[in-house]
Amino acid sequence: MRDDAADAGARPAPMAETDAPPTDTTDASTAPADNEEAVPRYVVLLAMCAALNSCNLGYDIGVNSGVGPHLQAKGEGMNLSDLQLELFFGIFGLAAMLGAAVAYTASDGFGRRKAFACTSATFIIGVLWTAAATSYASLMCGRFVTGLGVGLGLAIDPVYIAEVSPPKHRGRLVTWSETATNVGILLGFVSGFGFRNAGEVGWRSMLALGAIIPSVLLVLVFTFMPESPRWLVAKGRSEEAKLILRRCYPPNADVDAVVAAIQAAITEERNASNAYGWSALLWRPTKTTKRMLIVGVGVAMSQQTTAIEAIQYYILYILADAGVEARSKQFGILLLIGCIKVVVIVVAGRLFDHPRLGRKPLLTLSNAGCGGCLLLLAIATATSSAPLAILALALYVTFFSLGAGPGIWLVASEVFSLGIRGKAMSMATTGNRALATLVSATFLSLKNALGDVGFLLLFSALCCGNVIFIRYLVPETKGKSLEEMLAYFEDLAGESARKEIELPASRSPEATPEATMV
Repeated sequence: MRDDAADAGARPAPMAETDAPPTDTTDASTAPADNEEAVPRYVVLLAMCAALNSCNLGYDIGVNSGVGPHLQAKGEGMNLSDLQLELFFGIFGLAAMLGAAVAYTASDGFGRRKAFACTSATFIIGVLWTAAATSYASLMCGRFVTGLGVGLGLAIDPVYIAEVSPPKHRGRLVTWSETATNVGILLGFVSGFGFRNAGEVGWRSMLALGAIIPSVLLVLVFTFMPESPRWLVAKGRSEEAKLILRRCYPPNADVDAVVAAIQAAITEERNASNAYGWSALLWRPTKTTKRMLIVGVGVAMSQQTTAIEAIQYYILYILADAGVEARSKQFGILLLIGCIKVVVIVVAGRLFDHPRLGRKPLLTLSNAGCGGCLLLLAIATATSSAPLAILALALYVTFFSLGAGPGIWLVASEVFSLGIRGKAMSMATTGNRALATLVSATFLSLKNALGDVGFLLLFSALCCGNVIFIRYLVPETKGKSLEEMLAYFEDLAGESARKEIELPASRSPEATPEATMV
């Protein structure tokens, strides 16, 4: 994800690296269709189309890991300094934050299809602008527009997938967005490998190829993909929604009951959200709310203290420090790491639903593993051991993808009560992207200041800090209802805050079993 966790009624939230499986509260129907085992083919095709959107972010991360050294190479067009390269990567994150801030308006105001079209068109303009840039100023403008396009599209695809999928299959299908992000990263690595020795023409071609996937998505939006049924119901267009739902659900499904459930869920979510405004959340939160925010926002930000996004951007520099200097070998290692990430993220999606495993153990193992691997990478760098560095990086992405990649957004979405969930997830994603931008924009400077080994030891220590944070502050959320999580935080805070952030009565676990989190 990049796996973003966002419910369909919340503001779209980013990925990052990105890597976040969303939890949705779209409709809670348990129509007879849920008894069917097979996922309707039409839904599979729609999910595949929507997941292309996450490939954009993945491709950008993957391809720019190879573009960075080209931009600094003499005679290849730019000859950027370390500071200029840091700003090149950093402005992307800043623009993505701005795009995400208006994504809610674009998605809920104009519809999911138009949001897909907007983000695709903006991304196409951005990558082509960057590829054609003849000055540093033009390069930065193109990079800003690219980031804006990614920000506008953050979490739209998992939300869309959730809204067209029958409830029984929804949890598995929305993880395709995270898988697509990693597929995009791999495609970026492949592009880098193909143009590794092509000089200035190579890095411009690598960037320009990023326009292919959003162009395909743009065509699909206007020729194949329907509007989200839930959005249509929210806009009072229930008959149109029923036509789409009949294609998304098995023939024996009670579509009228599904639409009624969607209408009820929309009403309840709006009431809950309106009952707890931004001022109460930011300036006068209850003790219970503060604890929820510490856990939810903290676990979201912990993903970036592993330095995953920055390491992927600067991975060729790290390999060079460890003694892997041949460009062909560097890009070959990138391909290996990209393949590992794709395989592990598919496995990880199933582990989070394993009956004997919880969220907390996987997050703890993931962060501890990342910390150990960064320590191993520091040793490899100090001893110039290329094989050890390759092993450390391969294990690093494996441990990250097992927990910190897909798991942090799942946990974040499960600790927030319904009344604050949309706004709190916005805070969590903003914190995550802000920290990602900071780390990416200071990575080389930090490396130069602390030394090749010192900065790796720093992030290894931060991963250990994540383990302590998860061990003592993050509760196990698997199988817990929203009401149970609220009661847990109330007990910790020693107060009863239900009058401010309680679930509507019709959404309590006693009223609807669907209130239990997936």
